[in-house]
Amino acid sequence: MGVDIKDIVYREEIPLEQIRGVLAIDAYNIIYQFLANIRGQDNSLLMDSKGRITSHLSGLFYRGIRWYEQDIKPVFVFDGEPQRLKEKEIKKREREKEKAREEERKALEEGDLERAALFAQRSIKVTQDLVESSKELLGYMGFPYLVAKYDAEAQCAYMNSEGDVQGVISQDFDTLLYGGETLYRNVTISGRRKLPGREIFIDVNSEKVILSKTLEKNKITREKLIWIAMLVGTDFNDKAERVGPKTALKLVKNTKTFEELLDRFSYDFKEWKEVQDIFLKPDIVKNYKIEFKKPDVGKIKKFLVDKHDFSEVRVENALQKFLFKHDEKGSQKKLESWF
Repeated sequence: MGVDIKDIVYREEIPLEQIRGVLAIDAYNIIYQFLANIRGQDNSLLMDSKGRITSHLSGLFYRGIRWYEQDIKPVFVFDGEPQRLKEKEIKKREREKEKAREEERKALEEGDLERAALFAQRSIKVTQDLVESSKELLGYMGFPYLVAKYDAEAQCAYMNSEGDVQGVISQDFDTLLYGGETLYRNVTISGRRKLPGREIFIDVNSEKVILSKTLEKNKITREKLIWIAMLVGTDFNDKAERVGPKTALKLVKNTKTFEELLDRFSYDFKEWKEVQDIFLKPDIVKNYKIEFKKPDVGKIKKFLVDKHDFSEVRVENALQKFLFKHDEKGSQKKLESWF
């Protein structure tokens, strides 16, 4: 879900083609987007002949190649074990997904396909099977991936702060709380998009969000940005009643300690120090290696075409572009030369 601080962060629209460099990607976040947006004409998830979901594989393969063509070198980071304080949020999300699945079933029975599509997106779950198939494909494509100790965004932010990646791709603003300097949003969903349940289309543009400019703009420290996040609610705590990001900003500016805020609201939040430390002192994997390898054409084709029924022609056409980018001499090779 992520923290809702969009009203106070520094954001600038940026053309997709201007985003480049080695970028860390919140893998669960991006897989969720592919599952939500890559669907058939009836809005159902793409599947192979054995009923296995392939929407995420289509996104990772074709979007991954498109990124590589425009000089984005993606490093995928998967969530590790959930933090103890996140268990409540996970259970809440599961209840909401179950309700959404029930509403989707009712809408289908009533023939309301648009309403059913809306609830279908709300019920998306990134299962372990989807994660494992994603890792398998990424390995064949030569894209590096790693598993965080806990939250992927904490790991991505650390890699960004260390200079090992130039930015982070995610929809959520939590990256800033963890100390990541540069966040890119709407990288997979830029373009025109229809609002759910309404005949209205909006433009969705890629965004660059910068931590230092956010702090400078609001005249606060990262610690106080975390206070704001805790007041409006994070994955680890409930929000304070009747407090949005702008109100929270005004409050923290005139407050020296978080305890003062707790007293003002009679806010029962005993574990605030633990939540603050999750963001200020995240437990991350420091022994990692970022290495891009040549794609294994044979295994990619066997995995996508033979196992998951992808179009051989489309896969080969995409691979030609991918391999051309990998060829340091810039001369196009035949696929056979990569076996």
